[in-house]
Amino acid sequence: MISISVRYFGPSADAAGREQEERSLPAGSTLAALSEAIYGEYPGLRKAARSIRFAVNQEYASEDVALSDGDEVAVIPPVAGGAPGGADTPVPDSASGDPVHVALQEAPIDPAALERLVASHEAGAIATFLGTVRAEHGGPGGDASGKGDADDQLLALEYTAYGEMALKKMRAICEAARVKHDLIAVAAVHRTGRLALGEASIAVAVSSGHRAEAFAGCRYVIDTLKVEVPIWKKEHWSSGETSWVDPTAQE
Repeated sequence: MISISVRYFGPSADAAGREQEERSLPAGSTLAALSEAIYGEYPGLRKAARSIRFAVNQEYASEDVALSDGDEVAVIPPVAGGAPGGADTPVPDSASGDPVHVALQEAPIDPAALERLVASHEAGAIATFLGTVRAEHGGPGGDASGKGDADDQLLALEYTAYGEMALKKMRAICEAARVKHDLIAVAAVHRTGRLALGEASIAVAVSSGHRAEAFAGCRYVIDTLKVEVPIWKKEHWSSGETSWVDPTAQE
């Protein structure tokens, strides 16, 4: 028998009623066998099976992967952008010489600090993206055009994530952007926890020799982060209700 640590995040943690558990499987078992056992025990997860991905040791994996004793398997619902709770990961000092800087933090984001991290005498352009929490109306699953309660207003977003894997994915995406768009340096920071309207949840800064590459590189980083990094957000409404954002239900 082998012992596997299973971790649940965001909506999957709610559906399973737990954040982590240990499971024993016969030696040679695949991820498919584990996922079937999980779906059999937690029907709420089976309903979302088509949109769930699994990660083994912080890397997305296919169901035919053979599991080994001591592996960590994460149940990954559709990601929606954000950052995990817990202690801050400080923005690195620009003197480190590393052209890629990624961080998760509870403190407010300082866009000027990110620009300083990517600044270079070789740069002819610095492009910065700042994502902020916007107002919404209509309550969970609703909108102000008639669906839901138009008086129910969004008060805050609460971000959570698979922190270790999120940092690895953020770095890989930023490194890929440097190569793909000929960037000099890249910095990306995500906030964590509960954010009020207007607060910045994510910031990306890139430097390049020319503006076209800077614009394209900045967009590549934010667009890819939103899809690949295991991050989720929960809406808090004035009615007292809360709801996980489901990106598969959005256009």
